Amino acid sequence: MRRSQYAALALLLCICSPSAGAATPVKKAWLKIKNANQGDLPRESMTRYPSLRSAGGLLRSLDYLGTVAFATGGAICAGRAGMDLLGCIEIGVITAMGGGTTRDLLLGQTPVFWLQEVEYLAMCIVTSIATFYAWPHLRHMPILSASGSSDDGALPRWLDTIGLGAFAVVGTQHGIRRRLHPLATVVIATITCSFGGVTRDVMTKAPIRVMHSHAELYATTAAAGSCAYLIARAAVADPLLRMAAGFGVTVAARFAAWTLDLRLPTLKA
Repeated sequence: MRRSQYAALALLLCICSPSAGAATPVKKAWLKIKNANQGDLPRESMTRYPSLRSAGGLLRSLDYLGTVAFATGGAICAGRAGMDLLGCIEIGVITAMGGGTTRDLLLGQTPVFWLQEVEYLAMCIVTSIATFYAWPHLRHMPILSASGSSDDGALPRWLDTIGLGAFAVVGTQHGIRRRLHPLATVVIATITCSFGGVTRDVMTKAPIRVMHSHAELYATTAAAGSCAYLIARAAVADPLLRMAAGFGVTVAARFAAWTLDLRLPTLKA
């Protein structure tokens, strides 16, 4: 049976079959998804620089955009916390690259990515400085100002969502290249997306966004996108379709989260 058939069978049985007898075929399908991590590794990566001519080049472009968006958001958070220019730069850099740095350290990949690809560090510094000086003059624009229960306007929120989708795919690819178990791969993808924000919130003394119910679903949407990528890969989808699945599910889930105000349940103590 082809890998695509096993993946479809797993989903069908998980949704439709309440019986314990479904465990054996589900287990077989799961093993097929797990074993899909053993081949085609060179295709699970980005090109060195952005390009619209390949799936990897497009992903690199979105990764750059996400880095800029995360650095902007981090600098704004630092400014709201009363930090000076240096503080805004540090928080902007940490927000954008903290997740990827944590991922590389957990995977034993040293030196970490931004020591080899210094353009990421440069982008974060320049973006943070530009945000520090430009944001006070631009924050009242309708597309940038906060709306509803959100602290972000429409444009910053969409840019952040695009970055989240790109980071979810990049983190998943790192897990695949290291031949990790699918569950561990999803965790690595989620760390890539969220740990920069966790560090930002700790350093600005704000509630940690991904651990509190005051904000809509965030890290959960990245985990969903990572799962979509793995399923598409097990179904022997083309690399571009895999990336589209992971990126698209993350973005769609995040959009649904802020539109419908979706949140995880909170323990009632």
